[in-house]
Amino acid sequence: MLTFVLFLSFGLMIAWFTIDGYRKGVYYGIVRLGTLLTMYILARPIGSVGAPAFKNFDTVPAVIRPYLATLIACVVIIVIGSLLSNIVRWQTMHLEEDAPDEKVESVQKARNWGMVLGGFVGVAMSTLLFVILWN
Repeated sequence: MLTFVLFLSFGLMIAWFTIDGYRKGVYYGIVRLGTLLTMYILARPIGSVGAPAFKNFDTVPAVIRPYLATLIACVVIIVIGSLLSNIVRWQTMHLEEDAPDEKVESVQKARNWGMVLGGFVGVAMSTLLFVILWN
């Protein structure tokens, strides 16, 4: 049953990021992918450095402190990435009512590539979730 739920969540995340990539464009997907890579590269070292900040909390075991600091670093990176991606989306995907045809075509091309990149980010995120939950 757990395998079915994880497989279903895997498919739903891929679909969600693909649709989100179509709606918000390729530059939004690039920022999301950059956020994912930044989280992968920087979260663990930040967690190791930030672990001593939790030594005053007696309820947090010493083994969990680096993981808690890493989790907090991941959340902060995701929030910053979300803010940046929404700013990028607004700047690149905003169309006026009387927009020229070239602008409409460029937005449509950005949506198509955003769908491809969103599918890739969805596969990466759902694989990460699958590995975390399965182990």
